[in-house]
Amino acid sequence: MKMEYKKVNLDECLDELHELMKTIFENAYSKEKIIERLKDKKYWIYVAEAKGKIVGFKIWYEESPEKIYSWLGGVHPDYRRQKIATKLLEIQFDFAKKNDYEVVEIKTHKGHPEMIKFLEKENFANTNIEKNHLGDGKDAIFYER
Repeated sequence: MKMEYKKVNLDECLDELHELMKTIFENAYSKEKIIERLKDKKYWIYVAEAKGKIVGFKIWYEESPEKIYSWLGGVHPDYRRQKIATKLLEIQFDFAKKNDYEVVEIKTHKGHPEMIKFLEKENFANTNIEKNHLGDGKDAIFYER
């Protein structure tokens, strides 16, 4: 299946992106929370589309002049194991390199073993563990590359 990767604006894709997030994540952010998180930030959204439908995405923003924070990303369960997440990560790294960012930081949780395995396969280094990150008993794991 042909996959198209492209940069989008939040305004043009928020509804579809939010529906995808609800499919991917047990506790997906609300639309309002997404807007609030990205407000007043330099951010970028790239999506993977199959037959005109968003099936994967990656959102990141500038944390400092040297660092981008890879905030959120995912792939619809029906489209996993097709290297979509890898391609979106490559797009993000190409972006970082072309725009002189030195570090890409990603955070995940111990409850996401597939993501941890993916980050380690992509040569991310574990830089920090934050105990009880959201007050829910789950530890956050920070990675950088």
